[in-house]
Amino acid sequence: MDLNGLKAFLAVSAGGNMTTAARELGLTQSAISQSVRQLEEQFGAVLVDRTTRPLRLTAAGSIVRRYTERMLNEAEQMTAAIRSTGTIPELRIALVDSFAATAGAEFIRTVARFAQNLYIGEGFSTSHAQEFRARKLDLLVSPDPMEELDGVVRYPLMTEPFLLIAPDTELMAGQQAVDVRQLNSALPIIRYSNRSAAGSRIDRYLLERDIKLRQRIEVETSEVMCGLVASGMGWGITTPLHLLQARSHLEGITVRPLADKLQRTLYLIVRTGEYEKVAHTVLQRMRDVLRDNVIPEIRKIIPKHVGGLLVCEEN
Repeated sequence: MDLNGLKAFLAVSAGGNMTTAARELGLTQSAISQSVRQLEEQFGAVLVDRTTRPLRLTAAGSIVRRYTERMLNEAEQMTAAIRSTGTIPELRIALVDSFAATAGAEFIRTVARFAQNLYIGEGFSTSHAQEFRARKLDLLVSPDPMEELDGVVRYPLMTEPFLLIAPDTELMAGQQAVDVRQLNSALPIIRYSNRSAAGSRIDRYLLERDIKLRQRIEVETSEVMCGLVASGMGWGITTPLHLLQARSHLEGITVRPLADKLQRTLYLIVRTGEYEKVAHTVLQRMRDVLRDNVIPEIRKIIPKHVGGLLVCEEN
C-alpha cells in the first residue's frame, strides 16, 4: 500500500477538496486526484463522492479513513523508533550535477555514515525538485530553494557568479567585461537545456535584457558546452562549478565576468523535523570541503574573474 497515496486521501477527506489537499502536501491537484483514483482501483470501491461540494467520503471511504489514520500513526511511531537507534535504513538524496561532479563524493561519504542504504538520484535539478515535492527524496542540493513549499529547511551552501565563456580569439582580447550583445552578434550561443536550473536562469537573464539570440546550440552538459566553445563554435554562460566539472575541456577558452552580474546560490534542503541532524553534520563538512578544496581548485583553473564565489556561513 502506498503511504503517500493514503496521505493524499486523508488530506482530501480533511479539507473537502483536491485543491486544499494539493496545497497542504506541496503537490499538484492532478497528482492528488490520481492518488485517490489509484486507491479506489486497488480497493475496487468509490471512496469519495465527487458530486458534492465539499467532497464527502462514501461508506467505503469512511472505513478506509479509519484504518488509514491508524496505519499512518503506527508508521510514524516506527520511523521515530528507528531514528532513535541512530541508524537510518535508507536515505534518498540528489545533487545538482555540477556539485555532484566536484564535491559529491565527500557529500555521499558523509551521508553514508548515517544510513545503511543510499539512493542517489540522477537527472536535471528541475526533476530533483519535483521528486522532493513528491517525497521521493530526503536530502537535496539544489539552486532551487522551493520557496513556495512549507515545512522545508534551506541551508545555503555556496554562492557563485555566472561567467561568460568564449573562444580565445581576437574578439575577446584585452576586454575585461564583454557585452553579451557583442558576442551574440558575432557567434551562436551554446546554451544549457532549459530542463536544467542553470539553463532556465540564463534564459531569464537574456529575456530580461531583451537579447534576441542570433543562433543557438542546446547542450546538456558542461563538458559538451566547453568543448564546443573551445572549438570556436560559439559562446556560453556558465558557472565556476561547471567549469571545474569540465576542467579538461578549457584549453582555448577565455573566461570573463558578465557586464551585468548574475549569480546563484546552492542550498542543502531537508524537510523540517526529518533528518535535520544529518543535514547539520553534512552542512558543516561540505562547507569545509568547499572552502578548503573546491574553491582553491576553481581558482587554479580560472584565477581571475571569480568575484562573488564564496561559502555561505549562515544557517
